[in-house]
Amino acid sequence: MIGRLPDGRKIVVQCKRYAKHRTVGSPDLQKFNGTVRDEHGADVPLFVASCKFTKQARAFAARHGLVLFDVFSDCQRRVRVAR
Repeated sequence: MIGRLPDGRKIVVQCKRYAKHRTVGSPDLQKFNGTVRDEHGADVPLFVASCKFTKQARAFAARHGLVLFDVFSDCQRRVRVAR
């Protein structure tokens, strides 16, 4: 999915629906990183997953400026804060 943020930056989102017991590893993010900026021109690359990211994947994302969103964990965290 490709869109624009209110400030005009281009956001490119990749969503993966995996079983909760799976994890997203560094290879998935390497593929995403390889095209998100050069091919799609992303200012904000966002990778959304229905499962957790490995430690190596999080480290790769931090080094390359990728935004990660783990639907289950991140949504749970927001629910706890909102209560």
